[in-house]
Amino acid sequence: MSEEVQFSIQSINGRYNFVISGDMTCGRDANCEAIIPDTSLSRRHARFFVKDKALFVEDLGSTNGTFVNGEQLKTEPRLVRYNDIVRFDILEFKVFVELAAPEVAKAPRHVVASAVEKSEAQAPRSWAVNDGLGQGTVVMDLGANKRAAQEQGQDEPVLEASLLQSLDQPSLVGIRGADRGKTITLAINDTAMTVWQIGRNAEMDIVIDDPSVSEHQAQIVFEQGTWKLVDVISTNATYANGEKILTHYLSNGDTFSLGATEYLFRISSKTNFRPRKKAARVKSKRKIWIGVAASLLGSLIAIYFSLLS
Repeated sequence: MSEEVQFSIQSINGRYNFVISGDMTCGRDANCEAIIPDTSLSRRHARFFVKDKALFVEDLGSTNGTFVNGEQLKTEPRLVRYNDIVRFDILEFKVFVELAAPEVAKAPRHVVASAVEKSEAQAPRSWAVNDGLGQGTVVMDLGANKRAAQEQGQDEPVLEASLLQSLDQPSLVGIRGADRGKTITLAINDTAMTVWQIGRNAEMDIVIDDPSVSEHQAQIVFEQGTWKLVDVISTNATYANGEKILTHYLSNGDTFSLGATEYLFRISSKTNFRPRKKAARVKSKRKIWIGVAASLLGSLIAIYFSLLS
């Protein structure tokens, strides 16, 4: 294998870290190259090997199975790539490539996310389920986000004062997960609708390097002073202020989660920002229904007294 390419795997809980050079057998057996003393693993659970500068994994007839991005392996080896998740029963490992990891580590803390009136990275048709979306996304249960944050010592989101003080434009501040500590400035066009497509796919306007985020997860839409967050039928859903949403009108200080990655939405005080008030629409509808009910009640009373006379 060329020295330019070196693979490694690291458990999500940070307990195990193995560099893969040639063949590497994983399991509880003392003769394995990667000894993992976890009772959920078989003695010889799985094998990693490199072929033509590509990494493969194969299950060795384990009791509890080997999975790649949530899909269980059968008899054939499976090609694995950078950032894939390999799971032995319940123990998850993330795949790293030596040349790719430093690029992530050196990513700038401040990024400007520009978008045009019609983003090149198109969303699927409105609310249409697209089987091609979310391929390879790690499926999370409702408590997985909190457990992952606890394991990484990130149970409480951490904000650096320097990040908030430097905001003079609408921005997303990463407070948990893949973009923690990064500020993404949203460069807007005041004269037209601006749309940012968000997801794990490299063609998105805002790319999130997180296996729990769908290839195309969500959109942020700015139009006439209003900001809107829209979920695009993602695998693990989108949450705003802790609640699952399809569409949410963003206000200054809102937080939202895409998979295990969480952001704080901040907007400069210099910007004329008037978010749409959903409560006002609900109140107006309530008044209409009260008026209708009162009218019906009046009609029933009039009919009642006409019958008595």
